[in-house]
Amino acid sequence: VIQPRYEIAYTFRDGLAPVKVGEKWGYIDSTGSYVIEPRYSKVTPFKKGFARVTVKGKQVYIKKDGARVGNRSFDFGYHFSEGLAFVMIDGKYGAIDTTGRMIIEPEYEFGYFFAHGLGLVRKGGKWGYINKDNVFVVSPVYEEADSFWGSRAKVRVDGKWGFIDTTGAMIIEPLYEDAWSFIERRARVKCNGKWGFIDTAGNKVVDCRYDIAENYSGGFARVAVRNKWGFIDKSGKEVVPLEY
Repeated sequence: VIQPRYEIAYTFRDGLAPVKVGEKWGYIDSTGSYVIEPRYSKVTPFKKGFARVTVKGKQVYIKKDGARVGNRSFDFGYHFSEGLAFVMIDGKYGAIDTTGRMIIEPEYEFGYFFAHGLGLVRKGGKWGYINKDNVFVVSPVYEEADSFWGSRAKVRVDGKWGFIDTTGAMIIEPLYEDAWSFIERRARVKCNGKWGFIDTAGNKVVDCRYDIAENYSGGFARVAVRNKWGFIDKSGKEVVPLEY
């Protein structure tokens, strides 16, 4: 049992929990012992062995033993994904590896996570996807886009959302007013102001008839019509009536 003695404490991730003492943050292990003493003004939870901490107004990356990754600091950074993390320097985004080496020089207006070997970036006001050699695999032509989830990424064209695969081929035409990424091989889509679900081939498995729909979890999704909630299965069958 860890006694309540912290101003703020967050959930354990990677075996460590961020805690705030006075005005400084550090990390404790499951026994309550400090692994990294409180000395940072801001911190993030650890993920895959790395965390971001703020030193003199800049972000740096640290390992679980508190050792700093590289000697550069950043205006902002994301967590590592597939061995790279996008960072911002002077308003431009590039990417570092887990040693702190700059693999992709800061040249993009925005950079997000790598997934399936592709990083989401914005250049010239449009979104596309680069590989780890900083070569565009999917040209920056989209109004908006998201990282790949399950080999599909949502993209917006002329105000409508569709989905591409990792080659850039449009697998699901941009037909939807809004869309979310695929979770459990289902994606929430909005048409005519209502929400439904499609599968990874673009087949509509649940018609757009719900005022609110949440992602699937464990094979079920929570949905609502006129503030009445229930649950549907992956075929769209209402397994819990919309009564609550």
